[in-house]
Amino acid sequence: MAVKKTKPTEANLIISQIDTRPVLRITQDIENWRNALRTAESKFNPTRKLLYDLYADILLDGHLESVIAKRNNAITNTTLRFMKDGKDVDWVNEMINSESFDYVLEESNNAVQFGLTLFEFAFQNQKIIPYMIDRRHVKPELNGGIVTHTPYDMDGIRYNEGIYKNTTMFVGKPKDFGLLLKVAQYVIYKRGGIGDYAQCVEVFGQPFKVGTYDPFDENSRTALKTAFDSAGSSPYIIKPNGTTVELIPFSSAAGSAQLYALFLNFMNGEISKIEVGQTLTTEQGNKGTQALGIVHMQEQKEFEKSDIRNMSRVLNGRFIDILKIHFEGIDGGKFVFEQEEIISKKDMLDMDIKLSNKIPLGDDYFYETYNKPKPTNYNELKAEQKAAQQAKQLPPKVGAGQDLPAVKKAIKNLYNRFFA
Repeated sequence: MAVKKTKPTEANLIISQIDTRPVLRITQDIENWRNALRTAESKFNPTRKLLYDLYADILLDGHLESVIAKRNNAITNTTLRFMKDGKDVDWVNEMINSESFDYVLEESNNAVQFGLTLFEFAFQNQKIIPYMIDRRHVKPELNGGIVTHTPYDMDGIRYNEGIYKNTTMFVGKPKDFGLLLKVAQYVIYKRGGIGDYAQCVEVFGQPFKVGTYDPFDENSRTALKTAFDSAGSSPYIIKPNGTTVELIPFSSAAGSAQLYALFLNFMNGEISKIEVGQTLTTEQGNKGTQALGIVHMQEQKEFEKSDIRNMSRVLNGRFIDILKIHFEGIDGGKFVFEQEEIISKKDMLDMDIKLSNKIPLGDDYFYETYNKPKPTNYNELKAEQKAAQQAKQLPPKVGAGQDLPAVKKAIKNLYNRFFA
């Protein structure tokens, strides 16, 4: 194996030629979401900056982060090997067994979330040096795909042409805005609901204080207010003596704090269904059963299989073409994900017992597979077990009270079993 090319100079890198600026952090609402979508869909100057700034903000949601991590972990936690002629290529496997390559896998899979990911690669000393181009600068709809100096430019570097054709990898679809486009509305509503929920807890989760004062004594009112302010943050009312205040209990269904909790759970459920196709593997339900849980787990597995299949196409397509340009010995090789089939111990035991009736399985296999200690007097116990099995197969002795024809029949059956 020999490296064909070394790391390009900094001046040649696309990432060094764009003006990357911080994400614009503003209070997001549904109107912002619609405006960001309109800007991204523009026929004259499609710009994803507002949309991806919004995505960066909603990714602060803990539930959304966890379900995205579920999908990415299915990729990064699955064993990946590069094989050629049925054998591992050790130097390639060593190169991909790194944090930088995990970053490539994770962000490539995140194209599902954002609609696209554009990588620029450099290679040095058999190491991968990945650079992810800021998605706000990528415009795959224009001129066959360009990277602009600022997100609002109309022209830029064509990453599919010239020297960049050998170092860039685009993942996704040109007109796709990703799953986060659908998720964003639920996170925005959820964020507003959390604010209302917090206000509800602040107002009604603490005791309500009522104080009265002499209407002709302003100093007593001031003193009472000062006392309430210094007594904590619980709400209070100060009223003149002789007036009436009616407190409406917070118990109706329309005003119950449970309503806020149901609202937030609904939003989390919609996010889960968009991301992983179901809800029971991301949060605890009150009507879940084992059978239903198995169905939901199978649904999640289908999403994981789809992600792994798409990643295999990326690695064995564009990425392997880039490797061929920079390294010798890649032709004929292939990236392979080793997906483990997870079955219960009970099902495995049933399978092993049925298999042992077809082919011999050593006792050591069962001890190791089911993590059972092998007895110190194993040989003695094995001999006793064998003797007991043989005794069961012997014909009964003829004695008093026994039916001789039945004994003869048993002997004949035993003879036929071994010699017929």
